[in-house]
Amino acid sequence: MKKLLFLVASIVVLAYPARAQQLPDSVYVKTGFITSIRSEHLDQERKLFIHLPVDYDSSQPFPLVILLDGEASFKAFASATELMNWQKLIPSCIVVGIPNVDRNLDYAPYLERVPNSGRAEKMIAFYKEELFPFLESRFNIGMKIIWGHSFLGFFTIYVMLEEPELFDAYLATSPVFRFLDQVFDPETMFDKVSDNEVRFYMSLGGEELVTEATRNFALKLESDAPDSLIWEFSVKPDKTHDSNAIIGYMDGLEFVFTGPRQKQD
Repeated sequence: MKKLLFLVASIVVLAYPARAQQLPDSVYVKTGFITSIRSEHLDQERKLFIHLPVDYDSSQPFPLVILLDGEASFKAFASATELMNWQKLIPSCIVVGIPNVDRNLDYAPYLERVPNSGRAEKMIAFYKEELFPFLESRFNIGMKIIWGHSFLGFFTIYVMLEEPELFDAYLATSPVFRFLDQVFDPETMFDKVSDNEVRFYMSLGGEELVTEATRNFALKLESDAPDSLIWEFSVKPDKTHDSNAIIGYMDGLEFVFTGPRQKQD
């Protein structure tokens, strides 16, 4: 009898994980899904990681957040975005991660001493003429936000200064500015922004090395940013170049949705 009871108990224990694995996916545990788009501008098939909020309703527009470095950022940052909505800090957002193919060149503006640079313009064309129409044909999209870190933080700022109307808000964490003077004239870098109402958030880690180029940009932001550019610059104590990324992203989102509605004097 004891052997029979042991056998029955063993079958129940072994069967339980199998039954648990058959439960359907839930929006509360599934981060998103993968799709792809063929880009003529990039001459590539590009993967997209897409997260829809748990309350997504196609009859209502939802803010779109574009995450660069998608292969590293998407899972954690999409979950953080959902958490912030759960805490009523920001509205529900659609989050799209863009994985890298060639990180160093795909986002580089033309630089005289860097062979094969200049693909940033193709990436901008990809967003404008291919990615956004692709997403807008499938989802109800409202305002558009982009986040980038380190060199892709610089790309984020490059897009803001070069084609500010492409996004409504720009988040750059620990941007690398070593190419800034090769790309923009410091005296005119904010000229294109003056015709567009844009929100901009930049953060640095308090423990990371601050270069002269970074200090110069911060000073120009303070002195030359037009009234149409609503901005905030934050330094995160005890954070490094890397650990600043997610905290800067979350604070940046909160600034976009709850920060001042116009530039402060």
